Amino acid sequence: MNILIIQENGHHDLNRNFRECFCLKRGFEHHGAEVEIWGKGHDDFDPNPDQRMYDQYFSHFDLVFAIENWDWMPDMSKVDTKKFIWAIDAHCKGPRVYEQYGFDKVLHASSVFAEKDCWLPNCYDDTIIYPLETMYYKSHGIGFCGNVANRKPYIDMLKANFPRKFRFDEFVIGPNMVEAVNSYLVHWNANIGVDVNYRNFETMGCHTMLLTSAHPAYGPLGIKDGVNCLTYSNTMEMVNKARYALDNDNYRDDIARAGYNLVKKHHTYKNRAQTILEMI
Repeated sequence: MNILIIQENGHHDLNRNFRECFCLKRGFEHHGAEVEIWGKGHDDFDPNPDQRMYDQYFSHFDLVFAIENWDWMPDMSKVDTKKFIWAIDAHCKGPRVYEQYGFDKVLHASSVFAEKDCWLPNCYDDTIIYPLETMYYKSHGIGFCGNVANRKPYIDMLKANFPRKFRFDEFVIGPNMVEAVNSYLVHWNANIGVDVNYRNFETMGCHTMLLTSAHPAYGPLGIKDGVNCLTYSNTMEMVNKARYALDNDNYRDDIARAGYNLVKKHHTYKNRAQTILEMI
């Protein structure tokens, strides 16, 4: 299988290896596929491909697979080979914007936008995100590694209720993110809108207990409150569950272990690559 992944290269050197195109490339290669990456910021990128490139380059592949881009996407209507696009940020942009580029199939990370057999949830790369032995004795009680966005009221409440145990690592990326998440006993998360964000899978992939906002898509993903994570529907529930998890080591460790086993088995880029290969 010969696959071309299209995605703009990452803007931050520290996070470059964590960009979806490189993670999915490793996932496809795990299954024996040969993979190239093309797009803005990559070597030999042509922002205005001519007809010859469409006829000879793109059509050389068995699959052209595009992943969410920030502000650029080529017209694929001229490409005869099979071509899919993975819409990760439809919860921000809306689902219809991805239909204008001429792809055969639009896959959505958010289940609410996905038509039949077109749901491809977010995941994590277990080759670069994993439990760190140096973090076996976790140094922080409850932490949040990410950006504020609309989460400020929740963050402020966690700071107020856990003044000595809460740590906020804002815009910590790449390997530093993996170290941060590994250092928490509990990693807090709040999904935005209908999105089930990467933090869910990355947290469990680090063998850290996940405390996250409830979401209707968790059931089909196998994510279960009190089994492999803790979920909350309001701030009081969030604080109470955080406190209980911090005070009960065995309970917290059992949930963290179950979460790790879940995502390691079902929610890696290797799993997503296998799903895509089965589609074609």
